[in-house]
Amino acid sequence: VLDFVFVLAFLINRIIPKYEIDLIQRLNIDQRVIYIENDDLEYKCKYIDDESIDFVFSFGVFCHLSLSACDQYLADIIRVLKPNGKALLMYGDQNGLQKHFKDPNLTCEAVGWKYNTYDDTMQMMKKYPVTATKVLEYRDTLLLVTKL
Repeated sequence: VLDFVFVLAFLINRIIPKYEIDLIQRLNIDQRVIYIENDDLEYKCKYIDDESIDFVFSFGVFCHLSLSACDQYLADIIRVLKPNGKALLMYGDQNGLQKHFKDPNLTCEAVGWKYNTYDDTMQMMKKYPVTATKVLEYRDTLLLVTKL
């Protein structure tokens, strides 16, 4: 399982002192959990072998990234997924946000997101050997992606 985390990386890098990071790493009981941190603006699943992951989960990451950054991550997620592997990915959706809050003037940027729509995201998915299905009708787009 590959889990993309945005908030945890933010906390570790900017809020938690270095000595506490070392303590957190020592307290990691499950040795199968590996923490990999990318450099800023690096959108790859580095150190992960091709077709080695069964499932990818990401909630609260892609809504903070531009569509081009999402595209770069998606390409690498597909690279590391095994055939028939699945990914559950949450994307910000400006139209869904406006509908949810009943405010046609509300922007993604106003809540810390990047401007993306469900249609933008689905168009991006067409470039890859995947199927993508919306699995949650909410202010965000939650997609179940299957690598073909």
